[in-house]
Amino acid sequence: MVNYWVDERMAARRGRQVAIVVVARKLGTVAWRLLSSGQDYAYANPAQVRLKWRRIELAAGELSQKGRRTGVSVASEQERGLALAAEHAYRRLVADWQATGKKSKGAGAAVGRAS
Repeated sequence: MVNYWVDERMAARRGRQVAIVVVARKLGTVAWRLLSSGQDYAYANPAQVRLKWRRIELAAGELSQKGRRTGVSVASEQERGLALAAEHAYRRLVADWQATGKKSKGAGAAVGRAS
């Protein structure tokens, strides 16, 4: 069974508990940087983000829209395009990162490859 929360290479070198702390620190650092800068996560799926916000709204007491017909919106097609573009940018970022073999600071695309 693969545990996605643990870096297996780090666990093999330094131990499972250290690897858990390393991954937790990475996630905490990303969260802190996004919250402190006010930016959105670049590779977020718009439909999932909207669903999470809707759940928060419902928990806060907003009225449910069950039974209402909303139809397919143009926004869903735009979101699909955004999600595909984000996936493409992420794959390109990972491919560039693996090709150089270096760890770069920041989460941007390679120089000259930004979309």
